[in-house]
Amino acid sequence: MIGSRSRAVTGAACGVAAVLVGTGCSGPAPVMSSQEVALVVGDRRSTPERVVTAYIAALQEHDVDAARALEADADAGLADPWLDDAPRISDVRVRPATPEPTAGSAAEGFRTAVYVPVQFTLHGGDGSMQDGANGWGYPLARNSDADPWRIVDDGVG
Repeated sequence: MIGSRSRAVTGAACGVAAVLVGTGCSGPAPVMSSQEVALVVGDRRSTPERVVTAYIAALQEHDVDAARALEADADAGLADPWLDDAPRISDVRVRPATPEPTAGSAAEGFRTAVYVPVQFTLHGGDGSMQDGANGWGYPLARNSDADPWRIVDDGVG
């Protein structure tokens, strides 16, 4: 269900940022530069998948301003616990968004919501997720086609 918060896995899930972007840990080169993240933040036409990729990149770079700019409620502090050291991950795949209901979820009050799944391999997690293949994802929402997609929850896995 969108909106379920699991602080127990937040630390492990933030590892998605470590490999998708790659800096600050051993792993592949960045898939999105800070300049590309800034373009996504300012582009109302960015797809949900591109927003999630930019969000993960911002988390890895410890770019609080960019991460919060991609959140529906910049004051909610969704990214705050994720800005510490992240476990290493590899084989990150951001999957296509799927429509989700808004009622009874973190997207309550928005007109449209989607869920963007992310798959990765975790190495050295904190025990809240097993090392190896894992899945995580982010719910996003907006009120109109003219609005940008924004992250409404710290994710579910």
